[in-house]
Parts: sequence; C-alpha cells; structure tokens
Amino acid sequence: MAWSQIAILIGASMLLSLPWAFPAFGEVEHLDLGGLWAILGSMALCGSAGAALLYFLLVWQPGKLIGDLEFRVYLMILVGVTLLLIGFGMWRGDFRSFGEAARYSVFQVVSIQTNTGFGTRDFDQWTAFSRTALVILMFIGDCAGSTSCSVKVIRYILLAKILWLELEQVFHPSVVRAVRLGQRDH
Repeated sequence: MAWSQIAILIGASMLLSLPWAFPAFGEVEHLDLGGLWAILGSMALCGSAGAALLYFLLVWQPGKLIGDLEFRVYLMILVGVTLLLIGFGMWRGDFRSFGEAARYSVFQVVSIQTNTGFGTRDFDQWTAFSRTALVILMFIGDCAGSTSCSVKVIRYILLAKILWLELEQVFHPSVVRAVRLGQRDH
C-alpha cells in the first residue's frame, strides 16, 4: 500500500471527528438531505473501524475485516441498539413511519457511538429507554485504532473473557487457562 493511500485514510478518519467543520456545530437536521446523512454515517462507520482494519478494505480483503472479532462485536452492538431504538420508537410513537424511525435511529446510533457529534434530531424527546441506550453507547466506543474518544470495544471483549475465566476458577480452582484473543494468548 502506498504512503499516499495511508495518509488519505488517516486524514479522512481524523476529519470525521471534527463536527465543528460542519454548519451549526454538527447539526445536520436542517440540511434535510438523506444522501448527506448516509454519506456522513457511512464515513463515520468507516472511521470507527480504525486504520489497520480499513487497510484490508483497500487491498480488497474484506474477509479479514469481517473475520476480526472486535469488528463483528462492534457491528452487532450497532445493529442491536439500532433495532431496539426503531422498535421502541415505533411502539412509543417517537416516529411517524418506519422509514423515519430507521433513518433517525441508524444515524443517531452511528453518530453517538463513533463520537462524531452530528445530530439529526433532538433525541432528548425520545423514550427514556432510547436515551439510556444512547448514553451507554457513548461509553462503548469504537474499534482499536479509531479516532473515537471512548473505551474501545476490544477492552470490553477482554473484560468479558477475564470475568468468564474468573467465574470458571471459582467453580474449578485448579483450572489454569490463558485469556485468548484470536490466535494469541494474553
């Protein structure tokens, strides 16, 4: 991979963390352009993967990106919370249609978890469950190597694995296992 491609990749991911570069301090609601929201959301999602994982996309090896445990967990969190927000928003009447629910929920979840700071809707008017889910997402963060300012997903994966091993040792004190992440012992 050429150094120019690496520079473009890093520069684009850093630009995504600058919501002040857009009008009204990151609020894009007044720009009522679904295409712009889709572009901003997809760029934020790409920036959240980190430069090391995006390298695999640039060299046409997307299987390695999907094969990464951290990225899969990250996508599961995004999809799961988005579906919950759509479901609760439709049930409680926060949205007029399914399309509106999907559009606002997807964008808010990606924007909040990636810490880009863009806003499309006043989610303080949403249900208490939706607000709580979005606040929790602020603490989960992105993948290692991204420009997000939260705790990375990989640390939560390691925490879960360590807690599981400790729980196993409570019931089986003589068991000695290493924490494995991918093909490596930690």
